[in-house]
Amino acid sequence: AAAALWGLSRAHFVGADQEGRVVVYQGVPWELFGGGVKLYRETYVSQLRAFQLSPEERAKLFDHSLVSDETARSLIAGYEQEATP
Repeated sequence: AAAALWGLSRAHFVGADQEGRVVVYQGVPWELFGGGVKLYRETYVSQLRAFQLSPEERAKLFDHSLVSDETARSLIAGYEQEATP
């Protein structure tokens, strides 16, 4: 159980919040008990909005692959630079 919790603390994925901002989450992209208990939390909220990405970019970023925090942030960084005027 301790190893599983340690692994979850290292797992991150990219998604979007309810306002459409691109977010790095820590944990796994699951909810228990009909959505009452989330197994993830926000660790980084970008100013980048999901609508600024093409459908292909969204599919690539939001595939819920579990990666390190550093990798998740680096995935977003390129898109953030492109979106900055």
